[in-house]
Amino acid sequence: MRYGQAGSLISGMSIGQAKLPSGEELPARVLKRIGALGHHLAQWAEVLETLRGRLEKGRLPEAWREHVRAGLPSGGGVLEKLAVSVRVPEEDAAGWVVEPRREDATPALTAGARALLHLPALRKTWAGWLRESVFEDLKLRLGRAWVVDPALLPAHGALPGLGIARWGDFDRLAETGRSFRVLTKTGEIWTVDVESSGVDWKSAADRLAGCAVGEAVIEELGVHDGSIWRAFFGVSEGRWEMKALERQAR
Repeated sequence: MRYGQAGSLISGMSIGQAKLPSGEELPARVLKRIGALGHHLAQWAEVLETLRGRLEKGRLPEAWREHVRAGLPSGGGVLEKLAVSVRVPEEDAAGWVVEPRREDATPALTAGARALLHLPALRKTWAGWLRESVFEDLKLRLGRAWVVDPALLPAHGALPGLGIARWGDFDRLAETGRSFRVLTKTGEIWTVDVESSGVDWKSAADRLAGCAVGEAVIEELGVHDGSIWRAFFGVSEGRWEMKALERQAR
């Protein structure tokens, strides 16, 4: 269990020159999708604030309230600019995703916010507040996360995306090749992955099983291949635009 230079800068006027480490240019359709990310994240930040308002007014089902409260990021509000890290696979640049980085302080990208995005109980809520294309793109680009909640599942139920019925079975994921980062309410962070021992996985499972709702949030870490880019967004004449795209040094 492990506790927790920039490359070339491409301006918003010349993002078509962006290239993979192999020397190949990023396809125009990929640059277009990355360029739309700022607008989509701004909309996501707005609906999170709408959800916060519903929670504060007691307009959410009681069974969801503490789970939602635990996932909502602090310091929300209207976005004016963004800097986001994305990982672009060399084999299929269209499969790019937002790279979860602790130094990225954007509230809408926190593990808790992403847990709410992927929460099945809120799917209809998001579908009503976001355009379907925006909602689907956010789910595709923002990695999965989970608010640890000891609430019992229905018979034969499973934690969505994990396939286990309770957090005490978390160590069953040790042989799946997946990697996870756990962030606790006290600020402690640890990671379990293919290099972690069975003892580490069992320890993580035991600790998660003892958590009250919201005491920990888990985020899944993606496969570490491809190149990392830093996309910078800002608002110009009321529209979100990608101002620059910067490839990060390996």
